[in-house]
Amino acid sequence: MLPPFLSLVMCTIGETDRLPRLAASLVCQTRRDFELIVVDQSPPGRLDEFLALLPEWLDVQVVRSARGLSRARNVGLRHCRAGWVALPDDDAWYDGDLVEQLAVLFDRHTEYAVLTGVTRDEHGRLSNGAFLSSAAEIGRGNVWRCGNSNGVFFRREAAQAVGGFDETLGVGSGTLFGAGEETDFILRILASGRKGRFLPDLVVRHDQVHVRQDAAHLAKARLYAQGYGRLLRLHGYGVAYLTWRLFRNAVAAVLAGFRLQGHEVRRRLIWLKGMTVGYTATFPDS
Repeated sequence: MLPPFLSLVMCTIGETDRLPRLAASLVCQTRRDFELIVVDQSPPGRLDEFLALLPEWLDVQVVRSARGLSRARNVGLRHCRAGWVALPDDDAWYDGDLVEQLAVLFDRHTEYAVLTGVTRDEHGRLSNGAFLSSAAEIGRGNVWRCGNSNGVFFRREAAQAVGGFDETLGVGSGTLFGAGEETDFILRILASGRKGRFLPDLVVRHDQVHVRQDAAHLAKARLYAQGYGRLLRLHGYGVAYLTWRLFRNAVAAVLAGFRLQGHEVRRRLIWLKGMTVGYTATFPDS
């Protein structure tokens, strides 16, 4: 039996409300030679309903992992058999012809180790980030607008060559740095001499991310900001670049103040401090 050409690594801590939508989108794929690795960090039995919805023809592996998104992805990578890997979140879903479209793109772009696209909601609106408007080579200057993890597809050998995801970065890492793991991963692949390309017509579905005005959102913003600052430090963006990013947030905070947007002012100030903390934090290999 030939190995699949694509491995989907889906990590979840048991947020099951939208998993049936993902399952339905896999059932209707027009090309079927892909596999699904579910990295489960939820209580036993939480995913039974989701797994029952998956088609019999789909090769599914369920593996366990300690908490932390980067840890979970690394566990999933060790179980992949395909040459290319995707990272759908448990609240993402695919159009019915996406896997078939990916097969064409992988054959067309053989010189690339990373292909990225955009996320759009059910109405076709861009979601979950800001994106470039046209196709481009991915580099240090534009990587921030070349997609989020749902729309990142990469060669398994490239991931292995750079050691997978940095487990000190990202949600659940247990460090100060609650974000940046996906961008760090892409930048390390590029630094290894491999190439990446952003394709705005490559679409993965994801709902709009709504910003809540509560303490939990501000706490998450702190971890994200610290992760972003750490990422800048790790990849040598320099004090000048950090200063520019701090200036932009300071201006945004002032404008929010004029508009009497108190929560946005607090969020921006948290980002100012968090980026500085993340950039200057003493940590192994700093």
